[in-house]
Amino acid sequence: MVKMASNSSAPVRNSKRKNDYGDGTIYERQDGRFVASLRLVTGKRIERYAKTRKDAKEKLKQLIRENEQGSLVTERNQKVGEYLNDWLKMRRDSLAIKTTTYVSYSSYMHRNVIPVLGNIPLQQLTGTQIQRLYTALRNDGISPNTIHLIHTILSAALNDAVRWHRIALNPCKHLTAPRAQRTEMKYLTHEQAIQLVEAAKGYRIEQIILLAVSLGLRKGEILGLRWDDIDFNQGILTVRRTVSYIPPHDGALHMYLETDPKTATSKRTIILPTFIQEALKAHRAQQLQERLKAGKGWEQHNLVFCSTLGKHVKPSSLRAQFKEALQKANLPDIRFHDLRHSAATILLSMGVNVKVIQELLVHANVSITLNIYSHVTPAMQRDAMRALDHHYQIAKKGEIMAGSV
Repeated sequence: MVKMASNSSAPVRNSKRKNDYGDGTIYERQDGRFVASLRLVTGKRIERYAKTRKDAKEKLKQLIRENEQGSLVTERNQKVGEYLNDWLKMRRDSLAIKTTTYVSYSSYMHRNVIPVLGNIPLQQLTGTQIQRLYTALRNDGISPNTIHLIHTILSAALNDAVRWHRIALNPCKHLTAPRAQRTEMKYLTHEQAIQLVEAAKGYRIEQIILLAVSLGLRKGEILGLRWDDIDFNQGILTVRRTVSYIPPHDGALHMYLETDPKTATSKRTIILPTFIQEALKAHRAQQLQERLKAGKGWEQHNLVFCSTLGKHVKPSSLRAQFKEALQKANLPDIRFHDLRHSAATILLSMGVNVKVIQELLVHANVSITLNIYSHVTPAMQRDAMRALDHHYQIAKKGEIMAGSV
């Protein structure tokens, strides 16, 4: 509903209901111009200028109509790069995303999107420009999965831009982004896992590899372990936190961020087999020697896995040692995370109950475990059928022998 102010030449605002959300007022400025003013639910006031009261009334009606239709634009000069930076920081500061996610998203935007689209005014960004970006990224060798993730992040940012009245429509809405492709799972067999553990002997990550390929622990969970988390008397290990490496960003130096595990159920207690307990005890003895040697230079974080000075393990160091161990064992080039898949595959092939494996890997339910590791189930099914056939033949033989008596 439009409110009409006094006909006076002095600036007069409608004081009766000027703060009504979604409502509007018209007033005259001292210079003779009229102002159509609309206050949004966010508290922000949008104003349009007119030479006559009649024109101001029409502009106010247009503002109200655009606001009701969701097509009202409130920021007209912001560029894509500026908006994306603001959006990322807002999401981080409101705790909508973790710091690690913020750094990851920011990296994707600054490497792939902002250099190409950053200087375009936000309101002038088109679907064609974004589609050309995706094509260029694909031609540059960027994987479909990465482009799909970039599309997901950019679309979410532009959805918020619509919601905040920065743009009228999301140009990503009807685009065709590459579909995320499920990559073929890589894993080690039991024999290959033993080869890797043997090849890793003498490396600082020897026991890290052992925990990953035996228990299926994530890298961040292993690097977040403290000696207080291991009870040698009970023979158990408790996962209480995860450590993430945060590279330099926004002018800040790199850092190591400790957070709760991935999900609430990821906090878990695991019974340790004897060979892992022995390996960890040997590792602790070696670490005590390093601590004595370092003296005052030792940083006391009580970490199970650390540098020779007690500091967090550098991702680059872990990666380099892991690749060296793989090459030494003449094994295929796999990711460290594939050791988690290897652990599950090995346990399934050994006939361990899938429920136990599900709890060890902290999957939401058994079906997720079976779906992920479906490559193992055909072999398990063959073994089950052989066992069934074996028992059937024994039973049949018993019937024949009983009939001949």
